[in-house]
Amino acid sequence: TSRMSFNDFKDKGNEYFKIGKYAAAVEEYKSALKCTNLDQERLSIYKNLSACFLKLKEFDSALSFALKSLEINGSDEKALFRKVKAKEGLKRYREALKDGLALAKMYPQNASIQDTLRDLNQKIEELEKDESSLLNRLRQTLLQLKENKRDEDKQIQAANNLLVLARDKAVCPLFIEMNVLNEVKHLLFNCESFKLKLALIRVINETCNNNLKMTKIVLSTF
Repeated sequence: TSRMSFNDFKDKGNEYFKIGKYAAAVEEYKSALKCTNLDQERLSIYKNLSACFLKLKEFDSALSFALKSLEINGSDEKALFRKVKAKEGLKRYREALKDGLALAKMYPQNASIQDTLRDLNQKIEELEKDESSLLNRLRQTLLQLKENKRDEDKQIQAANNLLVLARDKAVCPLFIEMNVLNEVKHLLFNCESFKLKLALIRVINETCNNNLKMTKIVLSTF
């Protein structure tokens, strides 16, 4: 019967999970899902799938299944924890910390979340240091671009430094915050140096690279 099939698939998935065969466990759990419409059964499978994808470091999928679990039971302790771990894996540290603090308040006996909160606080500290360092480098580079109008080589060097910064995706929000693209546009349309124009175009190209949000901003700026 389909009831037996559900348990068979789930048990097989659990066996695979225990021995570290997470991809095989995913297939069994997905088969189990096809055998049930019961919320409690679907909840257990969604949580198991989230756990598998955390182990596989496929954090988007881990988050997706944690959220599916929470649609069925918004206060499920394991689902809430897996949501935090998935966001941590996706480097969404501030969101993960906020969710983690809410979980710790709901389940103060959960020792795992305390460890995770310590890790997240440390990661956020490091992130803030990096952001501060990037911001200073970006400010310095923009100053060099503006101040070296009579020295083409220095301006090109500054544009190349900007290109290096643009390769770091953490810089994108700072580009928006500091109106970097407007500065680049102004220089591009007002400088006479072909080499500098080329260096600036490379910056624009890198800013758009694999980033739809930044591409839209670039298009609206230019």
